[in-house]
Amino acid sequence: LSDRLPPYMVPTAFVGVDSFPRTANGKIDRAALPAPPHARPQLAAEWVAPRTPTETVLASIWSQVLGIDEIGAEDDFFELGGHSLLATQVIARAREAFATDLPLQAIFERPTVAGMAELVDARTERAASAPPLVPQPRRPGDRLPLSLAQEQMLRLELEAEPAGLYNVTALHRFSEPVDPGALRRAIEYMADRHETLRTGFAVDADGPCQFVVPTVEVELTLSEITAAAAGEADAELRRRIAEQDATAFDLAAPPLFRAQLISLTDGQSQLVVTFDHLVVDMTSAYIFLGEVATAYEDLADGRAPELSPLQVQYADFAMWQRAWLTDERLAEQYEYWRKVLTGMPMGPAVPFDHVPSTPSRRIAKLTVAVPPDLYGRLLALARSARATPFVVIAAAVKVLLSRYGGLTDIVLSTTLSGRQRNECEGVIGMFAGVARMRTDLSGDPTFAEVVDRVRDTVLGLFEHQDIPFMKVRDTLFPDFPRMGDYVRTASVIPIELLYFHAAHDHWAPGSGVVERPGSDKAVDDIFFRGQLQPLSLTFMDDGSQMWGHLSYKLDFYDEATMQDLGSGLERLLAAVAADPGLRLSELPVAPAAVKAGHG
Repeated sequence: LSDRLPPYMVPTAFVGVDSFPRTANGKIDRAALPAPPHARPQLAAEWVAPRTPTETVLASIWSQVLGIDEIGAEDDFFELGGHSLLATQVIARAREAFATDLPLQAIFERPTVAGMAELVDARTERAASAPPLVPQPRRPGDRLPLSLAQEQMLRLELEAEPAGLYNVTALHRFSEPVDPGALRRAIEYMADRHETLRTGFAVDADGPCQFVVPTVEVELTLSEITAAAAGEADAELRRRIAEQDATAFDLAAPPLFRAQLISLTDGQSQLVVTFDHLVVDMTSAYIFLGEVATAYEDLADGRAPELSPLQVQYADFAMWQRAWLTDERLAEQYEYWRKVLTGMPMGPAVPFDHVPSTPSRRIAKLTVAVPPDLYGRLLALARSARATPFVVIAAAVKVLLSRYGGLTDIVLSTTLSGRQRNECEGVIGMFAGVARMRTDLSGDPTFAEVVDRVRDTVLGLFEHQDIPFMKVRDTLFPDFPRMGDYVRTASVIPIELLYFHAAHDHWAPGSGVVERPGSDKAVDDIFFRGQLQPLSLTFMDDGSQMWGHLSYKLDFYDEATMQDLGSGLERLLAAVAADPGLRLSELPVAPAAVKAGHG
């Protein structure tokens, strides 16, 4: 296989079985398949056993996070498959294990167990450790505080026009006939498992709060799309999804989600679950889809679901966060953002094609192709730069926008998982927050140098993601328009870059990691009308392939402009993967942008 396939497509493990286990329905029982050995991949460095107590503890942490049985003292974190999101988990666990305020940069500067151990041992000053995140005693209906992310989202929802604008709708396609009763029980199981799916919100004399009820009534609406002319069935499905998403929730009446199963003309079925954004973020929506699909398969085959127990519930996190992140601690993070963002350029780096007199809020998507061979070269580039695929993609997007608009001060918006604590793995809730990535591209640097600059930017925002961005924005930019002012808001916010990691067959530990559920591992999708940015780029990375799309508002951009931008990004990625030593002035740019005078 090594002679016929690129390295990233060669299987890492083979497991022999006499026969495939089957479910009662005759399908392959994936849950009953023996787990492959979590062997250490072949690395350039020989395996060296951990030599000190610190190395032994760190090797154990790496093993838990990366899912590899044996970690050597000289093994490289990124060569083992680590990335920035998993790095946050390693650092969080190391801080807890050693009661040491170890910075995230440590794993990038010293990416071996031995190197990290030296840094841990050298830090003689011990910062105050955060209290443990554990279940908190409480009774059903108790008044509970909002998390910082929920507080920010509630403010957005109250300013939203129309109401329900920030609903999140999760979509899962079943390729085989569905048992509606088993699916409804699977959703009930999810509501029992995750308190946030039984949570409501209220405002009293002391301000906004949340409460959890013991049980909720789960409804699964059944509908079907009958025979239709070619193309009409897809249009009707999109209409029904949008209709369900558009209805606002009564925040005081949980559950704040609604579910519908739509039978399609080709024998498949579409599960459509709409949530209020106060109870889920995008990662949580993917967690829900993965777990509900797994629970459904178990229930449909007559088994009780056996998902791993959660360490805490979302309300535990909210109470812990409010007690730990005092105004004094958040002030340190505010000072970081003040230095980073003061004087930053406002608005998207790609000029609008037009500005609407009557907003339609319509959103269109355009695929960005990342062929398998290109993905492999981008991974190699990330490893050689001690960076991650996200950093490389962010660097490429910034270079493209610099070439496209003739700018050197490039700002992107991105979403951070907010799951710095490993206890939050697998918990459904509103953890995510937004941040700004500002990078100076002056001096005609090489792409490799841009990657270094963006890596430093990303490390900084990971280390300072606790403070809600709206608190920073209100102080630094007091004239920022209200979110209900659609056109003015679009004109002052930057382009957005989102990046998700996906796992095929298991929950991959680490903040922001999502699962592709279902027996056919079909790619799930999220429908979200509340996109603030007029232009957003999203990439999914499952370790064997990458795929992405541009999502843009038709009120501001023409399809031709987005096609030029998308094709320019594809050419740019190919160029930098082939030669990261090229300078910005030597890299390709979308031809239409040059003709329009933007390049």
